[in-house]
Amino acid sequence: MCGIVGLVRRFEPKASLGLGDLDAVCQALAAWEPDAGPIPLRALGDRLERLSLGLVDWSGLQTLRQDPSARAQVEGLAAALERVAEASDAFLALKSESTKAGEALAQAIVTVRDVAWRIRRDALSNLEAVGALVEAAEGCLGGPLQAKGWFELWRLNLVLNQLARLEVRGRDSGGLGTLVVFSKADWDAVEGELAAEGLAETLAQREAIQALRDRGVMRGSSAGRVSLGFVHKVAKEVGELGANVRDLREKLSQDALCLRLISDERASVQVIAHTRWASNGIISEPNCHPVANDLTGQIPERVVFGVLNGDVDNYPT
Repeated sequence: MCGIVGLVRRFEPKASLGLGDLDAVCQALAAWEPDAGPIPLRALGDRLERLSLGLVDWSGLQTLRQDPSARAQVEGLAAALERVAEASDAFLALKSESTKAGEALAQAIVTVRDVAWRIRRDALSNLEAVGALVEAAEGCLGGPLQAKGWFELWRLNLVLNQLARLEVRGRDSGGLGTLVVFSKADWDAVEGELAAEGLAETLAQREAIQALRDRGVMRGSSAGRVSLGFVHKVAKEVGELGANVRDLREKLSQDALCLRLISDERASVQVIAHTRWASNGIISEPNCHPVANDLTGQIPERVVFGVLNGDVDNYPT
């Protein structure tokens, strides 16, 4: 068994999320009574569910990180929703029999709890986790990250979050594949910048890593584009849930070359990740996904990463 994650999202530097009048919403929640019926609560829950999904998105992260007052409003909203859910539970517990109105209220409470959970455990927790990655990246790179760096670490954080949730499907190996693509003209400029920053030698050393092991880098060039594929891998005997993803986060946060390139506004970036039981082959870094088109011994025209459930028997063709 395995778990596969990918996230395709275009960078929008000016993305933001309109929160509306959350103070009025919190006041309405404070005034709401369980015996008022489920309809107003369900309608409010459906409206806030859309908002909570936006808070998990890049536009939501931008708003929360740039506006401390927005973060305080969102935290207050989560607390208000939790209070309403607890009061409604207590109200229903006093009822001696089930009614249609009671069942409808119970369904509305589920939505309210889901929204509160998403705000706390996804939106606000993501802000903290991305902030930690950014802090580590800025320490590696010796300067502040711009919006593009925040965006790519937001995306990587979401991919790693989902990978952690999939580790129940297998966790003797896990991997992260990050594909960074530049136009040929942009890469010529970036390559000179890497030399000036002392990272050109690091790139050469990473490209020399064979069999797509941890920290390996593949390079391809075709059609006026240069692609660089970074891999971060963990392969070991089964440990506790979450250990592999913690290791991948640590590897990423210390990878100055990868962080430097994904943060470059000239780069196009895509990310995939994989966790599994090694049902085919031994537990090893080369046998850990992502796999790639690196088996011919020649530099490919383009880098192709893949993650899959099962094995590939006809790869030479």
